[in-house]
Amino acid sequence: ITMSSRIVSSTLSRMISIRGESIRVYSSSATGVKRAMHSTLLKRQATSATGAIPIVGAASCAQSTPKPTSKQLKTLFVASAVPMIGFGFMDNFIMIQAGSYIDSTLGVSLGLATLTAAAMGQVFSDVSGVVFGGTLERFLHKFKMIRSPGLTEAQRHLTSSRNVAMAGSVVGVIVGCMLGACSLLFLDLEAHERARRAQALYNVVTCMLSDSPDSSIECDACTVYLASAAKDVSPYSTTRDGEAQLKVLQDCNEDSLAVQSGRKRAILKESCSSNGTYLCVPVVKGDELIAVLEFHRNGDESTFTFDEERTAIMMARHMAIFIDNLACD
Repeated sequence: ITMSSRIVSSTLSRMISIRGESIRVYSSSATGVKRAMHSTLLKRQATSATGAIPIVGAASCAQSTPKPTSKQLKTLFVASAVPMIGFGFMDNFIMIQAGSYIDSTLGVSLGLATLTAAAMGQVFSDVSGVVFGGTLERFLHKFKMIRSPGLTEAQRHLTSSRNVAMAGSVVGVIVGCMLGACSLLFLDLEAHERARRAQALYNVVTCMLSDSPDSSIECDACTVYLASAAKDVSPYSTTRDGEAQLKVLQDCNEDSLAVQSGRKRAILKESCSSNGTYLCVPVVKGDELIAVLEFHRNGDESTFTFDEERTAIMMARHMAIFIDNLACD
């Protein structure tokens, strides 16, 4: 009996392995074995509930994740670059176009700075870039021009996958922005400056006409026909009566009084019962024709006096100096 009890005791005190964990049972009774097994199960349940991963298990999980193949990385690079190409192209293209338009319109009339116009155009460009980038990606996926790299969630979080995706996005943005910047080749970069000079010239002519009744010319309309020499000033047209208008001399009829005055470099007057009286004075710098001033008075009861002609000549001389200074700005 004593020998049998010793054999049972040694058997119960052996190492009991439960899923890789060793528990030494120091009690020879069956109750001690059950308590040890119950304690081990409780520890495993607590570990799974808290989300803690044993160090050995984490290392084995990382080692078990297969690395992406070269083909998968190339596909991931293309899939990351394509939407960013669309974003960069629309972002740069819309910013240039919208910023230029705002700068030459609102910028001139409201006196906005060029950076302000660029910031306003950036709002439209960012929205367009986000929308177009996603649309381009869906379009290419639909026609199977680009494919999914087929990576698992664990593979996507690998360092190599993240680096390749970031490189594709950077390259895509650079290529898209360079393509969008090509619109500068077809954009009039001097439009803003010409519009600004035209606004300044328009303000000067308007001030000359409304300076004072004694020194100005009484007329119903004044038109400045710009010649090719004044290419640095854009036409500034307005339909308001009694104010100055800027037009291009080349657009006029060859038989018009303004064209004849500019061709002859002389002051010309013309009276018509239906259209009224016209007075044209050339604006000349040396031997070069810059513009032609045309004054119009409705009705044929009165014509332009000699003093008004002298005032018109003085205005033409000042205007020649002013346009020359505008071109040098």
